[in-house]
Amino acid sequence: MAAKREIRAREIVSDIAAGIGDGELMDKYRLTFRGLQSVFRKLADSNLVDPEVLQARIVPQLNGETSIVIRSPRKDIYMPLTVQDAANPDLLGIVTNITERGLAVKGMSAAIDEVKKLAIKPEKYFQLRSFSLRAKCRWVKPSNGAEETLAGFETIAITQRDLQKLRNLIETLDYMYR
Repeated sequence: MAAKREIRAREIVSDIAAGIGDGELMDKYRLTFRGLQSVFRKLADSNLVDPEVLQARIVPQLNGETSIVIRSPRKDIYMPLTVQDAANPDLLGIVTNITERGLAVKGMSAAIDEVKKLAIKPEKYFQLRSFSLRAKCRWVKPSNGAEETLAGFETIAITQRDLQKLRNLIETLDYMYR
């Protein structure tokens, strides 16, 4: 079991008040997306930060344990939504479903626990801006052909700006598929 890292509340509260984004906080304090969410909840619960200040940054929990409620239900995608591996731009896939917590990608090879920086390119069909996130491969469903391989990725890091772009995409999908 990994030892818990101590983060000085005064320092992170000061950073939040200064407007530092989630991505920078994750880098500075070496936190995952879930770790940062835990810090936000602890700060709000202890009244060190006004919960309203963190409202847009906290993903609600199902219970007081480690489960996180998906802010928006999983959105299946019925038209091509391209995803690209930022480290290998020739490696492309198609997003088949997406949430704030993660996405499923068809046609992109990955190994379980592999971390990739993914660039999502929705502008062609959705008239939305591209965004990127870091994601860890959680499962792979191999197939005979590489283009049929399906992989599931968990979002582990995303900037506040790109998180808003992701939320806009999810809202657009919700509107389109009603």
